[in-house]
Amino acid sequence: MPESQLALVRQAERLAATLDGGPVKVGKNVLLALVADFVSTPRPDRDRLRRLLKLLQAESGGHVKRGGGYGDQLRLAAREVAAVLADDLSNQDLKSLFGWTARLLRNRQDETPAPEREAPRPFATARPPRREAPPPPAPAPVAPPKPGKLWDNVELGRHNGSPAVFRGKEVALCPQDVLPPELLAAFKALNKKTELRCTAEVVKGLGGLRVVRVVAWRKVEKPA
Repeated sequence: MPESQLALVRQAERLAATLDGGPVKVGKNVLLALVADFVSTPRPDRDRLRRLLKLLQAESGGHVKRGGGYGDQLRLAAREVAAVLADDLSNQDLKSLFGWTARLLRNRQDETPAPEREAPRPFATARPPRREAPPPPAPAPVAPPKPGKLWDNVELGRHNGSPAVFRGKEVALCPQDVLPPELLAAFKALNKKTELRCTAEVVKGLGGLRVVRVVAWRKVEKPA
């Protein structure tokens, strides 16, 4: 392995240890969703990624404040990725670094210690030991869904009366259960004087483009 690649792997090891070594453990999918557009674009836009990271670190929008530890993972990942962007790395090196870090996170989080087995209890000598049925096989692991594309600073409006985000001529439908409560209330109160802008993760399915989560949002007053 060339020395430059070896240095990237060592940096990825340090980044993975930071993301997984504290009380908040960032999942591989959270990191990949955060940098999905950057690593999948031939000419990635660093400024766009920086804007997204600033929004997340500023806790813009109710999605970052959701419970279950997801918001904590997003904030920690955004802080560490922003620090990496400050280094003098090329776009290709950044892509390699994020890829190595995701693999290391998966390996670290898959290596859980096996539970200790309780010693078998002795049977009475007058009765033969009873054979117990073997435990059922563990269910096959389900592959995590692939992260979607991040649409940055797009309008959230109505399409045939339902929520949707618009990027040029593209329209992605947005189920109401995806919207944070504060954003859903703002959408229902939407009028001609206000506009909603958001950063959303969009996937393509059999029914067309669909929003699976809203990363950040803001309300904009239209000029008079």
